[in-house]
Amino acid sequence: MEEIKLWVVQGAKAAVEVPSADRAESERMLEDTLVANPNLLMTGLALVGRQMQAGSGPLDLLGVDGDDRLVVFELKRGTLSRDAVAQVLDYASWLESLSEDELAQRISDNSGARGVEEVGDFHAWYESRTGNGDLGPLRPVKMVLVGLGADEPTSRMVRFLAEGGIDISLLTFHGYMHGGQTLLARQVHVESTPSRRPNQSERLEQLDIRIRALTQQWEEGYELWNAAREMFQEGFRYPIERADGRKEDWAQYRLNLYLGRRGPYASVQLHDDAVVAIFPPKAVELCLSKFTQLRKELPFYTWPEVHPERDTGVIEIKFPIRSLAEWRRSKEKLTSIAQSVYQAAVGGGE
Repeated sequence: MEEIKLWVVQGAKAAVEVPSADRAESERMLEDTLVANPNLLMTGLALVGRQMQAGSGPLDLLGVDGDDRLVVFELKRGTLSRDAVAQVLDYASWLESLSEDELAQRISDNSGARGVEEVGDFHAWYESRTGNGDLGPLRPVKMVLVGLGADEPTSRMVRFLAEGGIDISLLTFHGYMHGGQTLLARQVHVESTPSRRPNQSERLEQLDIRIRALTQQWEEGYELWNAAREMFQEGFRYPIERADGRKEDWAQYRLNLYLGRRGPYASVQLHDDAVVAIFPPKAVELCLSKFTQLRKELPFYTWPEVHPERDTGVIEIKFPIRSLAEWRRSKEKLTSIAQSVYQAAVGGGE
């Protein structure tokens, strides 16, 4: 572990060494000091969670940086060891596994604890910060290890990951006593320099390439996918679009459609034998009578309410489309319901 020493220069020649603060005292104050002063961790950082339950345990700090990216911090009051690397990777992978709605709800539910400012509705908070309701730029998650020093294996592992393109950094702090005050020195051991992330247009272009590849064996699949997508574009009058397709599984390829900061109000999902137009509970609730009528005219299936804490009895509705002939029969009615959802959402209800 590297040792840092400080001196106070008195006059032209005299330099007096500044003694290190008591280690136990430094350990005790470190986390509270960082929570009260997040700029010590990084410029422009806003903390949104502390000791939030995540996967295998509580993550220490969660924040949004100056680039509007999500950052998870693993803090050790003492010297960082290799176990901290495993922990921060575990927490970051868990955060990546959540849907946007799940992530926003987790942050909203856990903010305001232990000295972290309460954000209330994270969707609204993020939109006020960015001017846009799309949570896509939050990820991939950044990782930062923080402690009072780091052992050699930890520094080596973090450097290896960072050089391999993983967005992980290593910071250490050192405490000193001078003139009755505690001084903190910040040392950056490893700072990642990840490549530029694709913008929304590039993400959609990449998704389009992937959809073409996936539908090579299904003659009508690609045309059906785009027909459903264009129907929602028309019905929603230029919605925010977010491509969500991380896994090598057709059912995981979804285009979410938002209205302002709220969403998704609808989505298009690709399966191996169908393109599925999906209306989540919030959309169904807005136009319940129209969906009830549509049930007599178009085949669909339902999915249990995704937010069990909201015991409304409203469910998600999915319309599978398996051929262009079926699409031609369904298009007018699906377009009508999409427009009804849009109008109800912007107008406050049916």
